[in-house]
Amino acid sequence: MKPAGSDGAPLRKIGRFVRNILIGAALGGLMLLTAAVLTADRFLFHPPQTREAPAAERSAVLPDGEVLALFYLPPGSEQELVILYSHGNAEDLSGIAPLLHHWRRAGFGVLSYDYPGYGRSGGRPSEKGVIRNAEAAWRYLTAECGIRPDRIVVAGFSVGSGPACHLAEKFTPAALVLLAPFTSAFQVVLPGVKLPFDRFPNWRRMGRIAAPVWILHGTADRVIAPEHGKRLFDLAPGPGKRLELLPETGHGDLPWRFDPAGLRGLPRPGAP
Repeated sequence: MKPAGSDGAPLRKIGRFVRNILIGAALGGLMLLTAAVLTADRFLFHPPQTREAPAAERSAVLPDGEVLALFYLPPGSEQELVILYSHGNAEDLSGIAPLLHHWRRAGFGVLSYDYPGYGRSGGRPSEKGVIRNAEAAWRYLTAECGIRPDRIVVAGFSVGSGPACHLAEKFTPAALVLLAPFTSAFQVVLPGVKLPFDRFPNWRRMGRIAAPVWILHGTADRVIAPEHGKRLFDLAPGPGKRLELLPETGHGDLPWRFDPAGLRGLPRPGAP
């Protein structure tokens, strides 16, 4: 005769084995998620080597003591628009100075800034730090330079579409221009996947932006697929939204293909 209860012993062992596997998988998944959260900024941001500062560069000290590098070219007249530009990855004010002067020659004022750890801006790159610097650039333009919000066009290229969308959601600029934007940073690699450690959720912000939106994307973009620009255009509430798909235009070519003269035809916020 078998001892009482012995028939259930194998099942209990299997149960403990399965439970241990599930606990181990959960802990392993949690560790991977934690590692992804901690290293996300390291994978996203790629500061270039620091070069000589352009002549129009200036600096400001943020409340936390970090230095913010700024580049400002005033507009040609008191009625002209000013472009607040958030640049792409792996570039800084030294590299984009020719582009900013190009826009200034068209009559527009230009203000750009460097992200933490880029150029001569202090700190380490992070989503939070980029947004902090973007807001400081907005305050500098409005408070120090005396430019009204309805004369500011917020523009962003590539990773710069993140802080640009943030500014357009938080404030009310004259317009938002997005050059090769993404729906979110990590959806570039995993389209449509909503990760808890993702950065710059432009898809979430777009529906809350009241300013006219102008999106430009190159059909030959191999870095950020044009579908990202199309998706953000669909999410923009309007009115006055505009989508331009530029044929045979790659990722890095797009900022130079943008003609700011088209901004003069965009409706202003609050206009019928």
